[in-house]
Amino acid sequence: MGLKEGRNLIEVRSEDAAGNVGTADWTIESERDFYFGGSSLIILIVIILVVSVVAALYWMRHSRPGRPPE
Repeated sequence: MGLKEGRNLIEVRSEDAAGNVGTADWTIESERDFYFGGSSLIILIVIILVVSVVAALYWMRHSRPGRPPE
């Protein structure tokens, strides 16, 4: 069973000393299938804008001419 792009299923079978058989299935996703959602992008843009505005206000406050040094 080779890995393909997208979702892949792994099945594991195990047997104990008494002969009991157990199976488990896992679904994995390929790293190439990484999705960056639209809401995450909006949140990232808002954070960048807020940091930019705060930095600009700080810079404007501290770069006024004639301001005595603190």
